[in-house]
Amino acid sequence: MLEELVVRIKLLDRATLVRAVTVHLRAIKEEIGPAQVEEHLEITIADPGRATYFAHKGRQSALRKAVEELEALGRATRDELPPIDVAALRTRLRGAPRVVVGLPQLDRALLDNAGERSYVWIQDGAITAIGPEWAVVADACRPYAVARPAWQHTWVELTASDANPWRPPTDAELHARFHTALERTFGSDTHHHDYGHRHPLASMRLAVDEWARLDAREVVARLVAVSLDRKSVV
Repeated sequence: MLEELVVRIKLLDRATLVRAVTVHLRAIKEEIGPAQVEEHLEITIADPGRATYFAHKGRQSALRKAVEELEALGRATRDELPPIDVAALRTRLRGAPRVVVGLPQLDRALLDNAGERSYVWIQDGAITAIGPEWAVVADACRPYAVARPAWQHTWVELTASDANPWRPPTDAELHARFHTALERTFGSDTHHHDYGHRHPLASMRLAVDEWARLDAREVVARLVAVSLDRKSVV
């Protein structure tokens, strides 16, 4: 169920979705703010099978209502308004010198919604825009809806918190990921199952600690070996 929702979520404007989901969650008495909603959405999109927050039936229903509401709004906007063409876009945006009507020339700055230019084009019949002037485009194109390209959400996920996906993670990042993974699995577990003498959470922590100790011993052994080799050479 969540997997199907995630596919649809990726086609929606994330900020608008966060606001809609927050409203529907508060309607079912969930005390939650937009920042927390966005965090739970990112976790769900990254791995629907491991998501815990929206696995709850009531919360998932609120998420579905928000998605369906925004999809219906998008369909209504497209159905009620006459099609818009490139010439009409140029006319609307002629007062925005930093906006180019046409397919984007992608670079790192533009992916990050920065740079000197913004771009707007028509994709699958809908107005699509990217760049720092997105709000200007949205305002100039009203009442037409303006969407961000779906693939930009992928870039945001890959580079969350200014991360470089190719850079090896720091110890602190690894530590945070480890504990986040454990929290996703065991955070909502209020039942204390009898797994012999030790809960799986404790077993995993001990196993990782032992893994680290083994790696440390291996490093020490290599340093000692290198030191002995140098002495034999002298």
